[in-house]
Amino acid sequence: MKKLFVVTVLVALAVLSSAAAFAGTYAMEKAGIQFTLPDSWQPADSRLGTMFVSPKGDMVAFFGEVDGEEGLDGAFAVVDEIVAEAMTDVEYEDAKETEING
Repeated sequence: MKKLFVVTVLVALAVLSSAAAFAGTYAMEKAGIQFTLPDSWQPADSRLGTMFVSPKGDMVAFFGEVDGEEGLDGAFAVVDEIVAEAMTDVEYEDAKETEING
């Protein structure tokens, strides 16, 4: 049985300083999740699935679905490439395993 991993990477250069009106709800049927983003964030296609860009262009969120650990490793490699093209001096936190919907 294949395990489904959801890649969610949020790369932030700045934290939003004001609360935005939340209006856009998006669903990932295969993963069985949905999420809400401010309506001012713009969706676009990316090599990972769907990408959302903040109004100021200082934050990007990628959402995609992959099967198995090999797919997850490949998705993280693509994220690394995209980040390297767009940003400098990026620091990552240590990875940690998280259980979702237990």
